Amino acid sequence: MSGVTVLFFAGAREAAGTRSTEAPADGRTLAEVLDELCSTYGDGLRSVLATCAVWVNGSPAPPTTVLNSGDEVALLPPVSGGAVPSTPMALNVDEAFDPGYLADLEGLSLTDLRAKRQACAELETDLSYLRRLAQARLDLIVAESERRHLGLSEPAPDALVEQLPQILAEHTHAAGLGRLPTVFAPAEGTQLSLMARVEELLPSDKLGSLGTLSSAELSQLLTSLSDLERDVSAERRALHDIQDRLQEELVRRYRSGEANVDTLLG
Repeated sequence: MSGVTVLFFAGAREAAGTRSTEAPADGRTLAEVLDELCSTYGDGLRSVLATCAVWVNGSPAPPTTVLNSGDEVALLPPVSGGAVPSTPMALNVDEAFDPGYLADLEGLSLTDLRAKRQACAELETDLSYLRRLAQARLDLIVAESERRHLGLSEPAPDALVEQLPQILAEHTHAAGLGRLPTVFAPAEGTQLSLMARVEELLPSDKLGSLGTLSSAELSQLLTSLSDLERDVSAERRALHDIQDRLQEELVRRYRSGEANVDTLLG
């Protein structure tokens, strides 16, 4: 690969008129590449960039970041209304919860029915991923609150960040009976858009400096992230009901002879 890949999301995609492009790297800085993009796509993109989070290879990056061939730059405008930007053709929460989504299931072809089941599985994976991101930040905030309450010394910034892999692993499974996942991780572009939703509340580059926040700021973060986690958990439970309806229709067809085991499991 001779350059960097630039991914445009939401308003940035509309301003550029494309989902992605390639830009020469040659050791240039992120600021230089962004300036070239604005020259190519015009003032519309420049205006959007003023409010964008800019990530390089899955992490927030400053303008001075030096880019190399093969790097991936993502332009993520603020998420409005609490909605998660979705990748093209992906099912979103509003579509899944629309009463028409489950209308006339018996009239659907087996292919369309299975496609709905797969789309719901992918959406459930996205919501689970978002929930874990929120919970990881919540755990760090709670740990900081407990540290202050106990009067313990402040840990090094790197020590907090190093807890994240373990925290995310602890939240891999939700409470309840559990479901066997058929999709184990969101698509890469979807991961970035989901991450943008929690980044608005608590950016990754601030995780190591929670000790510098006031008690009021820490409390506000706890409230905001708790609200997000609660909303996403409720969406997951509602989505499980939809998945059950789709599975019931598949089972009905098997029992009635309209479909056989090979087509159901395929």
